[in-house]
Amino acid sequence: MQRAARRLLIVDDDPAFRAYARERLHGPLFDVVAEAASSDDAAALAGRQRAAVALVDARLGGEVGFQAAKRLSELGLVVVMTSVDGSPVYRDLAIAYGAAGFLSKADLSDDALASILGNQIE
Repeated sequence: MQRAARRLLIVDDDPAFRAYARERLHGPLFDVVAEAASSDDAAALAGRQRAAVALVDARLGGEVGFQAAKRLSELGLVVVMTSVDGSPVYRDLAIAYGAAGFLSKADLSDDALASILGNQIE
């Protein structure tokens, strides 16, 4: 039996990246249900759109994306952080702030995101 697509919220202040991520991730593994440019917008949309997973930019405009990740994790979403900088420091910070993992924007794909999530989302 095939698993239902995971409901995904994309949180990034760059509209071009949100469009790119939507195109790369929307398919049989993920259903992109919302996009947000800030943590406040993401928190409001998360419940309304019944998102299960959030892909959150580490550098979220004037905000710190790690704080957004913590907030969304506390709301019950499984969070994966992303950045153009693939530094191990970002990976460590992502975990420290409650994210399931970290994915470089250069490596973004539905399979890579699903691999990080493993069986955390049913």
